[in-house]
Amino acid sequence: MITEEVVKAAAGNWRSGERVLALLLEKRGNDVMVTDKVVKAAAGNWRSGERVLALLLEKQGGNFEVTENLVSLIAGKFGARIMALLLKKRGDEVMITEEVVRAAAGNEWSGEKVLALLVEERGDEVMITEEVLKAAAGNEGSGEKVLALLEKSQDGMGMQAKDELIWIRKLQNMFHDALITTVLMNKSHQRTLKSGCQRRDRQLTTTGMLLKQ
Repeated sequence: MITEEVVKAAAGNWRSGERVLALLLEKRGNDVMVTDKVVKAAAGNWRSGERVLALLLEKQGGNFEVTENLVSLIAGKFGARIMALLLKKRGDEVMITEEVVRAAAGNEWSGEKVLALLVEERGDEVMITEEVLKAAAGNEGSGEKVLALLEKSQDGMGMQAKDELIWIRKLQNMFHDALITTVLMNKSHQRTLKSGCQRRDRQLTTTGMLLKQ
């Protein structure tokens, strides 16, 4: 019997997981299950995790339970290609909840593309809440692009969330201005130090010449 632990181990195997899963699917396809733990293991597979999950969804598209946690993991850890595949295979069972949108907004590598796909395919279900905006604001990889996309998609945004977005943008601008000021001050300070060092070097050189005389 192919247990969840076996599939999880294969999904997380960055060196040969794809080949191992292909073999398992060929020989014992009915026993290979896609679970939250398997998806999480694939998410930790930096080298071939996306290919592994694509293979599982292609071959086992109808052989797993679609949970909110599973959809959120895919939205937050994988690219738009995997989300598109999930929607294609099991779209009728995929619920676009706040947690799913929040996960997409916090996706550091592909947040903008995953969120754009959700808006395009299921725009009437995508609700932009404060929690979604917080996730985007804390996204160090693609947060700026996600926020820009959210600004264009304000139809699904409540008044409180709109106020939150305005506040985040103001805060970003304030931080940007403060950062520029700090950089300029540091450069000015460095120039002052450099000038002082140069004057001291000239004084030492002059003193040395006088002593030699």
